Amino acid sequence: MTTLTLHHKTTSHGHGGRIAHLFAALAEWNRGRRRRRELAAELASMSELELHDLGISRADFPAILDGSFRR
Repeated sequence: MTTLTLHHKTTSHGHGGRIAHLFAALAEWNRGRRRRRELAAELASMSELELHDLGISRADFPAILDGSFRR
């Protein structure tokens, strides 16, 4: 049986810093993904009247979710 042990370095130098940076970037990506999923669910739950009041349509959802939506 093989045991894998990871040692976390708190410095920003060497492999430990790069691994810490990688995990931080992965965590931020995951948070963004979760926010987009929550926003998509909220938009999908809105009625046509609510969307009209906001000045958007369901066709705008992809642009809203990727941050490129402009009026």
